[in-house]
Amino acid sequence: MNDRLTVKEARSGEEDKLDQKAEISQTRAIRAVLRPGDTRSDADRFQRTTYRMFGTDRVLDRFHLDIQALQTEEETEVCQAWGMVSYTSDADFRRDIEPDYVSFTLMVKPSTFEMYARRIAEGTADEVIFGVGMVSGFYSEWSPEVHTRDVKILVPGNDQKVDLPIGIEFEVPRLGRIGEANLYINAKRVLSKPTTNEDDGDEPQTTPLVRPEVVVPQAGIDPQTVKLLQSLKGSTRWIIGLLIVLVIATLLKR
Repeated sequence: MNDRLTVKEARSGEEDKLDQKAEISQTRAIRAVLRPGDTRSDADRFQRTTYRMFGTDRVLDRFHLDIQALQTEEETEVCQAWGMVSYTSDADFRRDIEPDYVSFTLMVKPSTFEMYARRIAEGTADEVIFGVGMVSGFYSEWSPEVHTRDVKILVPGNDQKVDLPIGIEFEVPRLGRIGEANLYINAKRVLSKPTTNEDDGDEPQTTPLVRPEVVVPQAGIDPQTVKLLQSLKGSTRWIIGLLIVLVIATLLKR
């Protein structure tokens, strides 16, 4: 997160001109450094896409992302790109080498910006994935595959001159316009695993469903119920005896 406060002092105007009042403006931005690559091909370095400036073999190891809020909710969200080729600067008797630079500026609605800022403040932005498509100034050789492995970048300005064949005149697309941009802010959550006790290769001990110290009480039997069962048992014996007598009488009659 980056907050910039700009204060302009009041100045007295000249004749026939109004005095200039003091102005205070605040600009909020979210800045991030992104590692180029694809989550689907990071495990295989042969499938990983590399990015280089035209005319060099230097591989870009990072991109820059700048997220800003539009003035109103009605404005259209837009994404643009900018870059420059590495150069050497001399300042205060010191020579510095600036690396190749590519940045993306994503302008979003104020409500969307506040959502992004809240996610960062709450600590739920563990992973940020930014993808772009149809980028003006990105070039690669033709391939029948869907994904390319080598991308060359042509930045604005005159540092990278392009010589066109005689008779062909047109403006070669350079870094700037982006046709598609997607931003994903993900939060990682690690689920805890159940703990097991292992003793010299023995089977892991599991927690019983009923703890040993817990005694499950047995339900008592009502005395009246016992008397009723005993009376039914005696009645059953009389009925069985009566049935046997009836069977014998029937057989004698035959």
